[in-house]
Amino acid sequence: MREEFPAPGPVSNMRRVQAPHAPSPDEIPFKSLYRKEIYDARTRDGWVLQITRYRPVPQEWEQPILGEPLLLVPGWSQNRHAFTCASFVKRLLLFGADCHIVELRGHGRSSRELQIELCDKEKRPLPRDLDWDWDLDSYLLEDIPAAVHAVKQRTRRDRVVYLGNSMGGMLGYGYAGSHRDLSGLITIGAPSDIGRGFLLMRAAALFGPAMLGPLIDALCVAATGLDSARHGAAHALRRFGAGFLHRREGGLPACASATCRWMPSSGSSRACRRPATCGGTSWSRVISGPCSIPPGSPRRSSAGCSAKAARRNRAAWSSSSPAGSGATR
Repeated sequence: MREEFPAPGPVSNMRRVQAPHAPSPDEIPFKSLYRKEIYDARTRDGWVLQITRYRPVPQEWEQPILGEPLLLVPGWSQNRHAFTCASFVKRLLLFGADCHIVELRGHGRSSRELQIELCDKEKRPLPRDLDWDWDLDSYLLEDIPAAVHAVKQRTRRDRVVYLGNSMGGMLGYGYAGSHRDLSGLITIGAPSDIGRGFLLMRAAALFGPAMLGPLIDALCVAATGLDSARHGAAHALRRFGAGFLHRREGGLPACASATCRWMPSSGSSRACRRPATCGGTSWSRVISGPCSIPPGSPRRSSAGCSAKAARRNRAAWSSSSPAGSGATR
């Protein structure tokens, strides 16, 4: 009886290179691990997104994923610094990952100002949603496909690894379910099944945006209207008060012995106190705002004076009227 052995398979030409272990992130400078590039990703609806690439530099230690392209997508209201502010990207570079961080429309380098500048330079119309009119559909249907396509073109790869944080990971779920050009999907803090096991939470996640969105918009419009009404009422009251004081000033009886002393307050407004005596009656007035002092009238400036100086001024004003003469109006 002859024993048969299976035919030997093809011999692999791969071999393990003996290399030292990677050092800790604190032992090596961050900038020695990469070469930085910034390039564009153009969407179908006219936006130009900026992608920051941290291209790994080959090191003496073993880098098991050297050159593997990773598309990093930040979360809601985040930019590229969500990944670079700590050692996250640095640790990926230690293993050789080729990191591409896209900034979604309106975030970081993909700003509205950049769109205005490029549209003016290229003589093309502005994006329709430039005035903060984009939403999650804009990210999922426009930004993410454009970013994946740009990374594939830049690296000449057919597939990339998608890594998303928070909302960026949730966008990755939607993209991976409708495309076949991802070799991997990694999410951080991105719920995939909101409200699982809790009926009320699931209902809030499904119907909350549709029900609360119009309510929030209506509250914002109402708040804006109330604010405008408040400012209008304040303006009307200021005009009414100025007219009233102007009419009172015109009705003050003329007197040759009238004296005027004034004290400017902080800012541009001046509090003017004008005591006058006429026929044994003492008139005392306080006028807010700029006032005109007749030429030749004695003036006393107390700008920036202390409370003690203000009391001295009031004593001087009261002494200008005859003691015990009539009532003060």
